[in-house]
Amino acid sequence: MKILLLFICVCHVLMLSGQAIEVVNTSSTFDKIKHNLEQITQKYIDKSLLMQEYPGDLEILESIYKPSVETSKYKQTFLDFRQADIAYNKSTAGLSLTGGYLHNVKGSILEEDGFFYLNRWQAGLNWDILKGGLLNEKSSNQINQVQYEIDSLQLTQDINLRLYGSVFDYIIYLFNGQKIQLVQRHQHLLDKELEVAYQLYYQKYIHWEEVLTLMSKKAEVDVALKNYINYNKKVELPFSFDATLLNRLPLVRIDYEHMKSIRCDTLLQEKITELAVKKDRLENNWKFKPNLSTYVRYNRYQNPSNEINQRDFIAGGIQFQIPIVSRKKDFINRIDAKEQWLKLKNQTFYATVRNELLNHYYEYEYMHGAFIDFYHKKLMAINQINRELSKKQLQDPGYSPLEITKHLDNLYQLDLEILDQQQRMYLKLLKILQFVSTEQWPSILYAEDITHLFTSYHETHKMRIEPVSFKEYSIDFILAYLQKNSIQNAIVPLDSYNRHVKNYQECEWSILLDAESIISQEVPLKELDASISSVYLDINPLNFKDFESNKSTYQELYLELAKNLSGKHKIEISLPLLLDETYVKILAKINNQITLKFSENNDPEKIITLINNLGLDPDIDVQLELGCDAFLDRFQMEEFIQLIKESTNVKSIVIHDFERLLTLESNTIQLYEKQRF
Repeated sequence: MKILLLFICVCHVLMLSGQAIEVVNTSSTFDKIKHNLEQITQKYIDKSLLMQEYPGDLEILESIYKPSVETSKYKQTFLDFRQADIAYNKSTAGLSLTGGYLHNVKGSILEEDGFFYLNRWQAGLNWDILKGGLLNEKSSNQINQVQYEIDSLQLTQDINLRLYGSVFDYIIYLFNGQKIQLVQRHQHLLDKELEVAYQLYYQKYIHWEEVLTLMSKKAEVDVALKNYINYNKKVELPFSFDATLLNRLPLVRIDYEHMKSIRCDTLLQEKITELAVKKDRLENNWKFKPNLSTYVRYNRYQNPSNEINQRDFIAGGIQFQIPIVSRKKDFINRIDAKEQWLKLKNQTFYATVRNELLNHYYEYEYMHGAFIDFYHKKLMAINQINRELSKKQLQDPGYSPLEITKHLDNLYQLDLEILDQQQRMYLKLLKILQFVSTEQWPSILYAEDITHLFTSYHETHKMRIEPVSFKEYSIDFILAYLQKNSIQNAIVPLDSYNRHVKNYQECEWSILLDAESIISQEVPLKELDASISSVYLDINPLNFKDFESNKSTYQELYLELAKNLSGKHKIEISLPLLLDETYVKILAKINNQITLKFSENNDPEKIITLINNLGLDPDIDVQLELGCDAFLDRFQMEEFIQLIKESTNVKSIVIHDFERLLTLESNTIQLYEKQRF
């Protein structure tokens, strides 16, 4: 009995130890899977199209829709054929040779000797003077020339039709190039996801249905990639293409008000109609209905009773032919009616083109709406990824790299939908531009900056960041905060730039320079790195105690410093309205830019009046440096910004500064906590 109990205890211990070992091994496997997921998310977030931009340059459209195609050989070959055809059918002035031979087999049925000659030979020359003759030759040449012009115009139509097909293929080729890059990245992501999914399935962490879903997506992506590659390999384009266009395709919008007022490009068809009427009148000219011809003939006869006895003579004559019933009036009416029909047909064609153009426009706008919808879904996916990344930075226990991979997978699908939709828009635009001359493109087309459609705030701002902020917050936190607030340009002191942000390209950095410190030589003006794109010259005249008494001297020093910097870097000048108006305008003209700042921000009407009374040139880029201390919450500040922009020519805002904006948002959150609803 004791032995049995001891055996049971040993078995139990072994079972427990086995479970412990299994737990350890399982935990180790999950750590490995998590590490793999982390690598996947880091790699594919960097390669995704999170920050895709659409350029604002429409000049690229002409290289797409009006490519340089060699058509001269095709056109010249056809025209050479028509010239040869005209030369072949050219009139011979109505002259023609005639000839004949006649042999009488038997005489009269009633009499034995019933005919006068046995054989007759005849040779002569005919000359048609009117119909088809000498006088008609000039008209025939005119008809041939008109037909030649019609053929030339129709050849242009044929070339345009052929070019339309080639450009259609070219657009598909361009977008396929982008799709191939995108789908290849998605394919690699799905391969990694499948690898992890199998591991998770074996650990009983997910169901087999989730693995099957990934396998299905992978199969779809493989087929799509194969189709895109095969098309681009086999398509034949009659012109060379610019591969750099792949990532420079703007989002094109159509100005409806201008489009509905333009004249459709139907000049070619109108010219063909005009020539057709002219040709019809030439072909049916009434004066060529009568016929007049002369002839001369040589005749030789052989006597039937005496084959040796032969006679010959030369004869000449004239023939004419005039229609008995004159229907000249009916004929003229027929010509006029046909001319009216051709003109009406052309007018109907023009109206049809106008309606077709409007229909294409409405279809294009519908496609644009679908594009915006997909882009909105993409931004939602990006926000979901950023939220997960924020959890990682904050070491939130709810952070899951598996969730990021799911969002990434969705993001790639949305990017492909966006490319498909933009391709449809470009193909529809090709149809629209067939009816619009190239000279009219700038009046109806413009590039849309879609990145500003879904910004969190009214506009993207700039922001000053003081050195203390880099001591209190990590660079990752600062960059994430800038991105969240749509800050694309940050202004930092030179030391902070060199120590903290020089190697970060997520934001455009400007160097903050204190004008008074440089002028007083407290801080020497160091040679700035060539990589620095711009400097922000901060002018605070009241830092000089004797400014009022030596105002003109200091103004000249500010001007000299600004000109010196502008020769080496792009410069932005920030100043209060304490300088003379003349100097403010001169400083603004240095780089067509000026940043104004006010000691108090709580009186918007006063600020609006001061800015508008400056009388700056319209081409000056006016900015407002705005402190956050005067506002109770972020909403109040954004309302203030909106009012300033609507009432003045201020184009952008410089927020002063990072620390103060954080404090303002903290106050906003506290207010929300108190006023929860």
